[in-house]
Amino acid sequence: MAVSRDPAFRTVRMREAYDLDGVDDFVDRVIDALEGRPNGRTLTPEKIEAQEFKVVRMREGYSMDDVDDWLDDAAVELRAMRNAAGPSRRAPAAAPEPARREPTYEQVGVPTVAYAGPPAPPAPLPPAPAPAPDVYARPEPEPVYRQPIRGPIEPELRPVAQIPTPTTGLHHLEVWVRDLDVATRSFGWLFERLGWTLFQVWEQGRSWQAPGEGPYVVIERSPDLSWTPYDRTAPGLNHLALAVPERWMVDRIVSEAPTYGWRLMFTERHPYAGGTQHYAAYLENDEGFEAEVVAP
Repeated sequence: MAVSRDPAFRTVRMREAYDLDGVDDFVDRVIDALEGRPNGRTLTPEKIEAQEFKVVRMREGYSMDDVDDWLDDAAVELRAMRNAAGPSRRAPAAAPEPARREPTYEQVGVPTVAYAGPPAPPAPLPPAPAPAPDVYARPEPEPVYRQPIRGPIEPELRPVAQIPTPTTGLHHLEVWVRDLDVATRSFGWLFERLGWTLFQVWEQGRSWQAPGEGPYVVIERSPDLSWTPYDRTAPGLNHLALAVPERWMVDRIVSEAPTYGWRLMFTERHPYAGGTQHYAAYLENDEGFEAEVVAP
């Protein structure tokens, strides 16, 4: 199956990823090669397989697995296309024969034979048979969401029935909210800023999945929602705690959080509000939900 000519790679933050501009430029060349355009003629499957990109961590980049999988499929398709075409089967043009000089003398008893020109070219070979289908080619990957939510609602990214179920541990957590747009702005930014991936999108909700296909969190405004005021100090969910690998990441989240509807709690004790050995930020959004971002 042909690879997508409009690949959609997931973007990640706060972990290793490929530089956006470098990937976009090289993918354009690969597509030119697959479409037979002049800009891609010098690109070979071997060059695609050997391509390396700049790796970023402190800023947004493309998922390395998504890019590598798409390039592997593109190299397979390009190799199959060029194997099917094969080397040119037309004979090279023959060099022109030098003009024969007419004799300037007569040979007695020997008749003159007129020059008949070069021999006719051989008949062209029949076209090569179509290549057998590649039974080892991987199927085209399903499209994934590429950018954070902006604009109209997109269709659901992945049916629940296709989500692998772990044998143990947390599977997912669901939080009902009064205002989906407000929650998406605050929780969506926080999850994606910490490297989580937008997982599902539907009219009443969204979900984000932890790196490495870990558990996911659902934010939903259910039609069955009752309008009881949310109180995190009442029985029920008190807060979400999300981990990051380094302390400077906590500080960066705190500096950006107010733009996305979060305020820092326990400011007089930050960043040790949870104890002298616990480096964390406690944040509260406009609906009163609390999130904790903690580092070793």
